[in-house]
Amino acid sequence: MMRKRLASSLWKWLISALALSSALLLVFELSAGIPALLIDGRQGSLGARLNDQLGESAESQSSHYLTILELAPDSPLRAAGALPGDQLKFDRPLDRWRKFLVGEPVGLTLYRGDSERHLRLAAQAARPSFAEQFDYWGRFLVGATSILFSLLIGFKRAEVRCYRYLAAVFAALSLMYFFTFNYSPPNFFYRFSKAANLTTYPLVWYWCVCFALLYQPYAQQGLRRWLTRSRPVYGMLAFGTAAYSCWFALGHEAPLLWLMIFLSIIGGLGLTIASLYQGWHATHGEIRQRHVWLMASFLTGAVPGMLAFIPALDASYNGMRITAFAAVSGQLLMYMGLAYAVLRVRVFSFDFAVHRMLVYTVLSILLLALVGCMEWLATTLLKGGGPQHSMALFTATVLVGYLLLHQLHRHIERWVRRIFFSQWHAKENQLRHYVEEAEHITAMDALLASCRAAVDNFTGQAGCAIYLRQAGGEYTLATSTLAGVPLAVTESDAMLPALRAEMDALLFKQVGTAMRGEIALPMGHRGALNGFIVVGARADGLAYRPDECEVLHYTAHQIGLDLHALRVAALESELRQMESKAAGQGATLAALAERGRQARSLL
Repeated sequence: MMRKRLASSLWKWLISALALSSALLLVFELSAGIPALLIDGRQGSLGARLNDQLGESAESQSSHYLTILELAPDSPLRAAGALPGDQLKFDRPLDRWRKFLVGEPVGLTLYRGDSERHLRLAAQAARPSFAEQFDYWGRFLVGATSILFSLLIGFKRAEVRCYRYLAAVFAALSLMYFFTFNYSPPNFFYRFSKAANLTTYPLVWYWCVCFALLYQPYAQQGLRRWLTRSRPVYGMLAFGTAAYSCWFALGHEAPLLWLMIFLSIIGGLGLTIASLYQGWHATHGEIRQRHVWLMASFLTGAVPGMLAFIPALDASYNGMRITAFAAVSGQLLMYMGLAYAVLRVRVFSFDFAVHRMLVYTVLSILLLALVGCMEWLATTLLKGGGPQHSMALFTATVLVGYLLLHQLHRHIERWVRRIFFSQWHAKENQLRHYVEEAEHITAMDALLASCRAAVDNFTGQAGCAIYLRQAGGEYTLATSTLAGVPLAVTESDAMLPALRAEMDALLFKQVGTAMRGEIALPMGHRGALNGFIVVGARADGLAYRPDECEVLHYTAHQIGLDLHALRVAALESELRQMESKAAGQGATLAALAERGRQARSLL
């Protein structure tokens, strides 16, 4: 519907306006937060801990009546006669999410049993804790990143309907900057930003569902048909929750709001993951890998935030809420994962990403250990050595670290693959061992048959076809286990110029070719394309990993050299035969010439 109503140019203006509005709200809030956190280092507080955290009381997210859980000894509320267990309600309902100015008058009503008192207290000075600073700057980083990604996706994929929904998701997530607490004065901008945050939060999940359902042109059958029919029902829940949240932001009570938000999150996440899982099951190749990245990204961002609904898990450590730390970290990882899956031309398999992460994690640990050892040497052996020794130590650390890690990188990669990815390691070693043996095969037909069998074994019987160049310039099929491939490939196929230009593994989707299969592997020598190997799609539907493409390309290149060597050997053998034949014919001619001379001498 959105695609029919809005042209791409109009959509770009709309997403730009949304991003600009979010950026302005962030700037207004930041202008109040920087003085309190970085310049003055002070904020206003009533010295009370309320039950406004989700994990402590879900009902508090639906009511403006808050219970006092704890009072500081010098709390203005304690001085006014308040006790733990009393309830209070701010005159300005959104003040519950504000950090006040020092000395700012705060109006509230205190409730104890059937009695109530109106109080007007001055906020006392307090230093922001590390947990508050981490929460604040973490949310700022999340908000700024969301604005950037909403513009990137909104502009690069403006013509595709599902990406418009994803850009709207990022634009709404930028308002998470106003989720817990803020420093803005109680003016229009603060009220608008908080109301926008509360209202759009349920819609984020609805737009996620729309993105997942429209990500690919799926066949509408089975689970997909049920998911598509569930979308309007879930939309009613999401928009109803958004309207109810706006009502709550205006200062009214909303008793069932927390339950509706919880159902919106559970329903949105469930429909999104179910849609992506069904899409993963129905697709293959790189599109299937993108589904894995999308599922992992959504789960990484959503699960830590959902843990806040469980009171036992909404714990704190030195004032730091563990769920808040996990939610901020998870959202940043989710943003990077979604942007990678959507904007990247080619995505790696998720297993390969884990493999690279483990390799560089081990390298980072070794580097930290090296720095620690050098620091220990500096403190124990170079006491009082002066700055010249410090510079020498720094230089030595950099040099030793570079030389050591450079040498260890390949060994560590092999160890990680051998320990955590033993199946990869075994298959690669088996294929490389075959390549070493192949140079001793002296018959071309035997070499081609063994190469076909080795490639099929490495790819899990995905099938392959080997083509060799003929004298006329065309490439004919030498041997194959891949069904549906042509018997010959001519120069009109766009695959051949691409193979000659790159001389590297070529994905068929990168060129317009009618050839069946997944990738083509050139067999060249000194810039000449003497043949190529076509490899079929993997049985599990995933695309080939970069390390698999690398070892397959290495195999094709080496087998191409072996074939070239056999051709040269055959030509040399033919040349020797011709030389032997020519020598024999020369001897015969010499004998005939001698007989002719003898006959002439007799005459």
